[in-house]
Amino acid sequence: MKEKRPWIKSWKGRLGPLQAEIMHLIFRYGKEGISAGDIFAIMYDERRLPRSSVYTVLSRLIKRGLLERKKVEGIYKYYPLIEEKDLSRFGSFEDRIHKKGVVDLISPLLRREISRNPEEIERLEKLLAQERERLKISREK
Repeated sequence: MKEKRPWIKSWKGRLGPLQAEIMHLIFRYGKEGISAGDIFAIMYDERRLPRSSVYTVLSRLIKRGLLERKKVEGIYKYYPLIEEKDLSRFGSFEDRIHKKGVVDLISPLLRREISRNPEEIERLEKLLAQERERLKISREK
């Protein structure tokens, strides 16, 4: 049985996009664990991420108590200390966008803050028009 981590409830930190991406990668390997070398190889293929960045992120995730590192047959492997479903508590803003959707995230802000500021509404309208145009161009290709 995993030891309880009482600080998790009170920890208000968030994971950055890279930390969340590496955690999701580690969850894919689950009980097998995954070596830092394998994590680096995957991240390098996907993002050309330097080895030092991978090791830094892994160290930070260990310090936060989200990962553990065990030596297995001479190789250090990384294992999650939380369930994947609990990762959303630490999720990045991008994770929340994927979970809820952009409209659900910004609707409360629109109702409270921006509705008092017509300039902000104009800026949003311009951004939306630019995004519509960008999508139109990418669909035509």
